[in-house]
Amino acid sequence: MPTAAPNPTARARLRSAGGALSALSRDGTTWLLLGSLTAGLLAYVFQVLGGRVLGSEAFAPIATLWTLQYVVMAILLFAIEQYEVRAVAAAGGDMRALRGAWPAVWAITLAVAVAVALFLAVFADRLLLGQVDLALVGGAWVITAGAFGMVRGIYGGRGDYRLSGIATAADWIARIGFTLLVLAAFASTRNLAWALPLGAVPFLIWWWLRGRTAHRTSAPPERAKPGRYLAGVSFANGTLQLLLGIGPLIVVALGESPTAVSAFFVTAALARAPFLIGIGFVPRVLTPLTRMAEAGDYAHVRGLAWLVVAATVALAAIAGVMAFFLGPWVVGLLYGHEFVVSDVATAGAVAAVIVALGALGLNQVVLAEGRPLALVPAWTVGLLAAAVTVVLAPLDPLPRVAAAMLVGQLVAVVALAVVVTSAHSRGGTT
Repeated sequence: MPTAAPNPTARARLRSAGGALSALSRDGTTWLLLGSLTAGLLAYVFQVLGGRVLGSEAFAPIATLWTLQYVVMAILLFAIEQYEVRAVAAAGGDMRALRGAWPAVWAITLAVAVAVALFLAVFADRLLLGQVDLALVGGAWVITAGAFGMVRGIYGGRGDYRLSGIATAADWIARIGFTLLVLAAFASTRNLAWALPLGAVPFLIWWWLRGRTAHRTSAPPERAKPGRYLAGVSFANGTLQLLLGIGPLIVVALGESPTAVSAFFVTAALARAPFLIGIGFVPRVLTPLTRMAEAGDYAHVRGLAWLVVAATVALAAIAGVMAFFLGPWVVGLLYGHEFVVSDVATAGAVAAVIVALGALGLNQVVLAEGRPLALVPAWTVGLLAAAVTVVLAPLDPLPRVAAAMLVGQLVAVVALAVVVTSAHSRGGTT
């Protein structure tokens, strides 16, 4: 019998897919993936080792420092990194576009570091089990993480995803090295806490000595200024990650024990694994979207918004059901039974993370067009929905906090789709 001729369309699609994978490998996307996976995995290694060696009560100040840093990262530091990605990408990879922004950016970062340290010192009895000196750890971590994010922003804007991925991994490899040293010979809450801000230092030293090479265009680019961009990005990304990361602090405010705080912290942190990987790919998404927006080729991107919402909700439902049945068992296996929370709380935390990934993607669509203030209404509605859930939901404290995380993200992702599809013109980036 004669054999069927190969389908030319199928062959073309295979060649196209192969070419896309090859391009991803060449431009450093593989390194970005490996760096994000390494950082995410080692973050959980830190939590498992620290929680098991110190115990849930002694680990509570570490959980508080981590949570507060997550909030600061969400509101400020990640926004600065995204701002740099877009500014450098719009300038053709030339970091000289940032010179006008750096004084303001560093002034804000240092002011926030001081504010964090003072906040922790004032509430040390409740947040740090009375160890006031750990307030210095919080301030130092803001500074080192801020500097690290600025470097990654430059790499992302240049499209140098290889070095961005290496930097992401190097930060956590160094932190785990310090952690192993502390837990082997000097195990205490205070000593382990200092491993947190020190992780970024080795790579920052290398960058200062060897990595500050400037990619220059033929003429100096217009110097970017933070202006409204940082304000809008800080609010939008801050609210997104605030809804994922502030849970342990709300648990504290609801009067739960240090053990409950640690348990909710590790459950929410474990649930954030997909988000930590996704957030590492923001430069890979924002840089090409910015170039498309600058070229005026954006209508088909907006047309995908509701498809993103539908896919996000479907995946969140599947993940939530799986977490309901398997999540507590996984947490108990990794951290011990004392860190397990209810199946409802676990499912809500996991589903919220999946919805947040969809929202993160829609954020980049709007930011690439230079319309950061358009994000504010969507995230305001999401934040209000979460707050109402915390106050009114007839649930126990931990499931109530998880439900608030999920409701806030769901309302926000729908509002973001409205923002994306209703866009008619690009705004400024001042």
